[in-house]
Amino acid sequence: MPFAQQSGVNIYFETYGSGTPVVLLHPFSTNRYFWSRQIFTLAQKHRVIVIDLRGHGLSDKPASGYSIPKLALDVEAVLKAVGDEKAVVVGVSVGGMIAMQLALQSPQYVKALVLISCGTNLAPYVPAVALQAYQERFEAAFGFMLQGSLSERTKTEKPEIFEYLNSVFRTQDNFTKESYLASLRDSEGIFNWNILDSLKEIQVPTFVFAGASDQAVPLEAVRTLSHAIPHASFKIVPDVGHYYPLEQADQFNRDLVSILETPEI
Repeated sequence: MPFAQQSGVNIYFETYGSGTPVVLLHPFSTNRYFWSRQIFTLAQKHRVIVIDLRGHGLSDKPASGYSIPKLALDVEAVLKAVGDEKAVVVGVSVGGMIAMQLALQSPQYVKALVLISCGTNLAPYVPAVALQAYQERFEAAFGFMLQGSLSERTKTEKPEIFEYLNSVFRTQDNFTKESYLASLRDSEGIFNWNILDSLKEIQVPTFVFAGASDQAVPLEAVRTLSHAIPHASFKIVPDVGHYYPLEQADQFNRDLVSILETPEI
């Protein structure tokens, strides 16, 4: 099985197709299968690279080391392993955070960014009592996250997506309680990572999407991020929550293929 190694941590990845490399970074608490409905479409004209983030799927699950900069180094290790110099990096939620960090600390690996439902410095949007609850009530936290992550339309018309996420969230082979807590507590982890003032340094084409019904990352946070990146485009997707590639896969695929076909990419 293909692994890249970063500071002793094994990172699992898979590649499909050939052409312009496209890296797909899944959200926290899922795995590479999050992108199942994108891989075939993209692999017809592009080299698709899907990664199990540290602490997820078949990648190692160390007790610490879940800062966004370290997760970005993991992606860099994968790109070195596959021999690709520059890639279009697509990320949802924490995957988008990692993509931005990679563009800042290792711009030589990033050709363009596609950011979905992500922000920076999320702490102001998440009450301290909620953070405490996330750490003390593991199961309840995931129930809350799941309910708030999907639009009402998705929950009503596509219950299979809810069931899929519910099963993945609770699969210990996918991630562990310890890795989840470590990511919350890290000083540069999901809620504490703040590079808003540095986003003006990103010079690659950037495309930002926000779900109109996303309760996990507020629309205001995504809009603020898009305004901070020079010349970034911003699109609000109606009837979509936190997981655009899952909730409206065909529409997302059209958007992404259109981006990949633009002359600047």
